[in-house]
Amino acid sequence: MTPLSSFFSDPDDTTGTIPELDTILSRLLACNNREIVDQLALDFCYINNKGSRKRLAKSIMSFSQSQQGLDLIPYFARLVATLNAVIPDIGALIVDAVLPLSLAFLHVCPHLTLLVISVFAAPGGS
Repeated sequence: MTPLSSFFSDPDDTTGTIPELDTILSRLLACNNREIVDQLALDFCYINNKGSRKRLAKSIMSFSQSQQGLDLIPYFARLVATLNAVIPDIGALIVDAVLPLSLAFLHVCPHLTLLVISVFAAPGGS
């Protein structure tokens, strides 16, 4: 399995710590309704740069893999979908990190592979 740090490491990135970004990242675990998520997305748009996008994606991925972040995955998805409309890099970073994890999970659970294949092969499936 590929470590998450390989997706988000950039030797050319010289962005230091932005206090506003740290505040936004600390508010990620408090995203428990749509209004908070929408305000967080709006606040992030004001400090948008390449380094902050990578730190946000890395934080979302690390929280979503922890036990306390499992309940917040729908809100993280709303945040990414909202930001992806104006900042397409966010969605690409998340997809690049999630895809190997989900493929690794399918290799660990082979019975799910048959389920996924049968769902997509069924008439009227995607």
